Amino acid sequence: MCARERLLKEVARGEPRVPARRLPDQRFPVIDPERGIVFGVTLLHYLKVPTPSQMYVSELFKVVGGRIVRIDNIGLMIQGVTSLGFSH
Repeated sequence: MCARERLLKEVARGEPRVPARRLPDQRFPVIDPERGIVFGVTLLHYLKVPTPSQMYVSELFKVVGGRIVRIDNIGLMIQGVTSLGFSH
């Protein structure tokens, strides 16, 4: 079964595995205009699964001429984490 079929099946059951809309912890701790590099991290909350879980996502953006031309990311599924630990 392909990813599209799995998602359609989850939506039909009322349990899509998509993150909640709000992103309470989203940070861009490194912005280097000279090199056109931006590093960001966020914590996605998945609520409609048998056990609520979170995904820690780190992303690296390459910006050329004011436009994002490349995005690389790493996502790790974890449980029991409520924030990234940044103080507000």
